[in-house]
Amino acid sequence: ALILSPTSKSFSIWKETPIPMYLKIYLFHWTNPELLGKVKPHFIEKGPYVF
Repeated sequence: ALILSPTSKSFSIWKETPIPMYLKIYLFHWTNPELLGKVKPHFIEKGPYVF
């Protein structure tokens, strides 16, 4: 187990990372699911959602 406490060696790196860290998530909205198997699926990209 990794214990993160103010006295641990990795705490300062976790608290203020030396490089910016971001998580980018892209979602896709399927606009024509009722036509599954009949036509090519059509997707609209949503995002990025950045955390």
